[in-house]
Amino acid sequence: MTTTSLRSTAISIRNGIVRRSPAMQRLIQQGATHKCLPKALYRRLQPIGVATLHAPDGSPFRYECFEEDGFGRMIVWRDMRDWERTTQPLLYSLAKKSRVFVDVGAHTGIYSILGCLANPELRVIACEPNPGLAERIRANAALNGLTERLTVVAAALSDAPGSATLSIPRRRTHAASLRAPLQGETTLEAEVTTGDALLSGMPVDLVKIDVEGLESQVLGGMSEILRTRAPHLIIECLDSAALESARRVVTPAGYRHVYHISAQGIVPVTGRFRDPDLLYTNFLFCARPYSD
Repeated sequence: MTTTSLRSTAISIRNGIVRRSPAMQRLIQQGATHKCLPKALYRRLQPIGVATLHAPDGSPFRYECFEEDGFGRMIVWRDMRDWERTTQPLLYSLAKKSRVFVDVGAHTGIYSILGCLANPELRVIACEPNPGLAERIRANAALNGLTERLTVVAAALSDAPGSATLSIPRRRTHAASLRAPLQGETTLEAEVTTGDALLSGMPVDLVKIDVEGLESQVLGGMSEILRTRAPHLIIECLDSAALESARRVVTPAGYRHVYHISAQGIVPVTGRFRDPDLLYTNFLFCARPYSD
């Protein structure tokens, strides 16, 4: 038996044990939440089925985990405590004051759901070109009764419409990308549109962008929205170069205020940003000074 076969067999056995025992899943959740289990252990265990999670204000919502849901392992075992703990409350607060929230690179739709929970009047547009993940967003929206307010757009946003090759990792819940495929990835042709075309006429107040290095292209395709609506932007920038590139694109639209969403909170970025560790990769861009 090959190493790959052995690994697949071990994963199937592991997942089968957890899947057949809801009580086991509850024990893992309790052990992880109270720090009785090491992260190296529980992050290797796969939750299966529907879990109840909680928004920053304690509001419950439901999330369906499935095979090889690596993101589910990150958010379920410690009820959202291991994932973007500083970004969650910021987006939740901004969503309360927004009319339309656009979630670009929405993955399985967690931020889309949080936005809906924060504001019962909010309309959410979730853009996710990976068809498997787009279906997960629809499923999670239905689980939470949000289908009427959460629209899933199975397309990528960029600076020009058309089509592009989408690379999908072997583990299907890992982020897909429009870059050249790596070994073991599959590809498909994805629809590409621009934010200005998709969102024309909508009162967009909040945009979250997580597109694995293609932030500038997404921003370049929504220049009219940025200029006329000036929405708050929460953007993942994986390094200082990506941050500076995003700043160059949005500055002509009047965005003069940039904040690092750090472990210490919302910290203004002055001058050239340098963070050698960059464990917190989300930044807030505003046309006016931010105040909570």
